[in-house]
Amino acid sequence: MKLRAIIIDDEPLAQKGLEDHINETGFLELAGKAEDPIEALELLTSGNIDIVFLDIEMPKMSGITFLETLKTPPIVIICSAYAEYALKSFELDVLDYLLKPVTFERFTKAVVKAKEFYELKKHGKQEMYSQSEYFFVKCNQKIEKINFADVNYLEAMGNYVTIHTKSKKFITYLTLKGIEEYLPKDSYVRIHKSYLVPIDKIQSIDENELKVADTILPVSRNYKEELNSKINRRLIKRS
Repeated sequence: MKLRAIIIDDEPLAQKGLEDHINETGFLELAGKAEDPIEALELLTSGNIDIVFLDIEMPKMSGITFLETLKTPPIVIICSAYAEYALKSFELDVLDYLLKPVTFERFTKAVVKAKEFYELKKHGKQEMYSQSEYFFVKCNQKIEKINFADVNYLEAMGNYVTIHTKSKKFITYLTLKGIEEYLPKDSYVRIHKSYLVPIDKIQSIDENELKVADTILPVSRNYKEELNSKINRRLIKRS
């Protein structure tokens, strides 16, 4: 099965380069191209789009603004000539950020990661991990085993995620969204674009912040409803 991809970029040369890379990759299929996000909406609404290669600075609407309008975006890989948008992009859960001109080697690294993410999501790895007591991540060329019981919280930091545990920190080249796909839904809650916490590690909640492992973390307005919903299931109320 091939992953269907679209390119959103107003530069003809950049479009052509990405198109050539896609055509040289056996598990990818080019489903369409657009010069701006408005034009791309028709491609996305047609369905069955797995990956979007998205530029940032474009006419009519920027790639960042476009991402913010999508409720359930497919896998997004940014392709930009400007490095300064990287942090904001990763806050919006893009899978990777490629600087132009995009080499085939760097392109391949990104799409292999996208393929692995797609397959993990498709085959419901979250269910498998919910039955396990541990997971593995790659840190500094080593594979590290982490027990679920030891995780205090996870923090997005640009192109990486820091997993804070009882004894140490593990920094891994993943996205928070990617890790979230592995975690048991009923046991973890997203409280902020940059933070994911185990519900059983929450010590207290006060307005727009909570305490985990004696650390105060912010609670974003966008995630407060989800937090309240999961907490209320365990909240003892007066009858």
